[in-house]
Amino acid sequence: MTGSFLLLREESKEKALERLSKDIYATAGAWDMSKATITAVAVAKH
Repeated sequence: MTGSFLLLREESKEKALERLSKDIYATAGAWDMSKATITAVAVAKH
């Protein structure tokens, strides 16, 4: 799989990785968690 994107609200990078590792795509082997990247973003209110 190439090009997945998730927007999560978590307390830390570690919590986000923990949550992702429990996702069905991770547990089924569709995602290679060793290649996962976590990037902080700011969401503007409109």
